[in-house]
Amino acid sequence: MVLDILIELGCCKEGDFTLKSGKKSNYYIDLRPLVSHPGILKNICQLMKTHIEEGVKICGLPYAGIPYAFTLSVLYDNPCVLLRKEKKQHGTAKLLEGDFQKGEELIVVDDILTTGESVIQSLKKLSCFKIKKIVIVVDREEGGRERLEKMGYQVESLFTLKDFQPENYYLKKIN
Repeated sequence: MVLDILIELGCCKEGDFTLKSGKKSNYYIDLRPLVSHPGILKNICQLMKTHIEEGVKICGLPYAGIPYAFTLSVLYDNPCVLLRKEKKQHGTAKLLEGDFQKGEELIVVDDILTTGESVIQSLKKLSCFKIKKIVIVVDREEGGRERLEKMGYQVESLFTLKDFQPENYYLKKIN
């Protein structure tokens, strides 16, 4: 089970953490080490595939969503676009890389959703697309989903923070 492997790899840490949003938390979900574990990255993308329509372009948000987007693209032949954090200052000076047309549908993927602020900032840069949905690996359930849905976006996640908390994880494992 993917959740078992994520827990074994130490992707959920307990302690005193400050999140990107500035909020304090007793839990920190760190999926960035998964780039060194192609098997589990592939397993997560197999779960994500149930949320991805065939042929719809995918964009992973910089930087944590990019490995999922590229893995999904390679495994399932969905075209991909690359969003940079900032516009290049050399060469073509592009913010978006890949072949796309204005108004095309796009599925956005990312690793963690907390308040939704970083997703919203990226969506502003993707305004030339029709965002079909946002697929997240872990929703921390701290208002990000509700905020994005209020803005008209469909948000789907594979896991929530509760899935990683010992009392819930062990109950799921027993049942």
